[in-house]
Amino acid sequence: MITQEELIEFANYNKHTGVFTRKHDSSNGRWKSGTRIGTVQYSKKDSDYRRILIRLNGKSYYGHQLAFLYLHGYIPSEIAHFDGNPLNNSIENLSDVSHSSNMKNIKGNRNNKSGFLGIRIANDRSKKYRVSIGKSGFIKSFYTREEAVAYRNKLEKENNYHENHGIQLNKEL
Repeated sequence: MITQEELIEFANYNKHTGVFTRKHDSSNGRWKSGTRIGTVQYSKKDSDYRRILIRLNGKSYYGHQLAFLYLHGYIPSEIAHFDGNPLNNSIENLSDVSHSSNMKNIKGNRNNKSGFLGIRIANDRSKKYRVSIGKSGFIKSFYTREEAVAYRNKLEKENNYHENHGIQLNKEL
């Protein structure tokens, strides 16, 4: 694992843009100082999810991990992107969070038929809208989508979910 000192010796980090650049030319002349470091990696599960991957000393790191290491001296087990954009590695956009807190800031799955995170349409004949939240699972059913959405929004506020939670999926009524 790379240390903060090794990273600082190798690269510059712009805390406002989240971009890493080389400090020195490579010995073979292939890379010049000031060259941007990192490539965009696409998720195998979700082609819309991308993040910056940086290889150093034969090991791969994500840009947000190295941003934390560069400025704070450690790599947290979970890092949240406040704006929900995994390509934005500016330090103002990153936070060391618990796993449960990070899950309160996720985007929705495009396959969700109700159009809202935490609300699904029952597979039985009732076709009710079923609301769930967190690990507690199914909580309550509603006949209308509007009622289910209002209840889910109330639960999100009560459970301190991030304002960006499900934002990509949730559609305005």
